[in-house]
Amino acid sequence: IYGGSLDSILLELGVCDPRTLCELLSQACGLPVVRVELLEPSVPRPWEQMPMHLVEIGWVVPLAMDGETTVVGVHPDLPNDRLGELYRALPHVEPLVTPECCLETINAERTRSVVPQRYAVLFASFRSALRQRPSVSDVGFPIVNLERHEDTAAGPAPAPAPPAIPPP
Repeated sequence: IYGGSLDSILLELGVCDPRTLCELLSQACGLPVVRVELLEPSVPRPWEQMPMHLVEIGWVVPLAMDGETTVVGVHPDLPNDRLGELYRALPHVEPLVTPECCLETINAERTRSVVPQRYAVLFASFRSALRQRPSVSDVGFPIVNLERHEDTAAGPAPAPAPPAIPPP
């Protein structure tokens, strides 16, 4: 483990699969998650639309244009005040929470630099997994149950999710 953001560490440790990580990031940040097709290197990136002071911190990258809307990848830890700056700077913006390895790869595209090996490996694995494997929650095994069952007349409450780490 080499530090970095929690999403990178979770992927490195294999604690959860990339789809589940995306679901958890979306729930935690309250934003939709990046779509795999936006991570392709052939997608034109509207760098000229971006406020450079936000791009330079490395936690905000343009992903694509969708009509007049700038689709932007944002780091899960982007502070709310910076997200507010983004909304004020781009009147038509769609922020998508994007794992650190993806942001690093797209930033390397912009600067025409080499992606650090750690992020290159994570990115390749992440993108491949999103293209192929369903999330565990897609097959009916909820990792995080966010539903509130205050009305017991609606039926029995679902069983609690099993622990993330099985007991010894």
